This record gives sequence, C-alpha cells and structure tokens, in this order.
Amino acid sequence: MNLGSTIKELQVADRILLAMETVPVAKLESIADGFEIMLRDPAIGVTNGERERIERDLAFLYKWIGRGGGAPRVGMGVTVSLYSDRQAWVIISLTAKTGVIQRCRVKFLGETIRTESQGGKWEIEPDTNGERKNIYRDKSGAWRTSGDRYRVSVGIADEYRDPSF
Repeated sequence: MNLGSTIKELQVADRILLAMETVPVAKLESIADGFEIMLRDPAIGVTNGERERIERDLAFLYKWIGRGGGAPRVGMGVTVSLYSDRQAWVIISLTAKTGVIQRCRVKFLGETIRTESQGGKWEIEPDTNGERKNIYRDKSGAWRTSGDRYRVSVGIADEYRDPSF
C-alpha cells in the first residue's frame, strides 16, 4: 500500500467532501473503515505525522457521515451544519429514527472570532434552557433537522462562525 498517495488523496478529499451530498453514506463509511484499519495495522507503518493527518481526516469523515462517536445516544454532542457555520448541540431524547437536540451554551475564548484559525477556541457546555430542535434520519441514513433539513453530525459538538458574513 502506498501511504503517500493515500495522504495526497485525503488532501484532495478535504476540498471536495463539502460537495458530496449525493455520495451514499455507506460508501463514506467504507472509506472511514479503511482508514481505521490503516491506523491499527502496525505492518502498514504509519508515521506520527501521517497518523495525525489520517486521524483528523477520519474525524472529518465521521462528522460528515454522522458517525463521530459510535451509535448516537442521549447526552452525546452533535454538530448542526448551517452552510459554512456550525453549531454545537446535544441529544436529549432519541429513538431509532427521530430525536430531539438542544443548543449548547458557547463562548469564544480569544480576542475575536476571526482568531479561531490562529488558536482561539470555543468553550462548549450543555444548556438546559437552550433552544430545542427535532431531528430525523433521512433515506440515506444521515441525521437532519426537521423543517430546515440541516445536516446533523453525531458524536462531536463543534462550533464555528464564518467571519466573512
């Protein structure tokens, strides 16, 4: 296996994944499973630098397909993708095909939101008084918010506000 070409493919994948609404979740899950095997198999010989890159890209894939931290469960963080922004939420009730999420309290720890790429971080914590939304699983198996149909990535509560708007 040529790991160098795989890493280059990952770099390309970073730029095109945002346009992949039509790719079946099952195909993306197969790709993610392959990367997990690469990380676990010592015979492949992944270096530390390559490992960090693969783990970051794997986390991105998991967020995209809604499989960030295993099976969804109450109390698990989720990210709602609003075009270029992301919002942190938490699951407060769940069935096999529907659920309710609640907005987390978020606070930016940095000078301005524009410094996020330069080390600023979001402090994210559950908020029992936060806004609530219903979610459902669509035909492809991805989670979405009811009504506006925004993608919900399960397993990671992430916050990002695009500074260009």
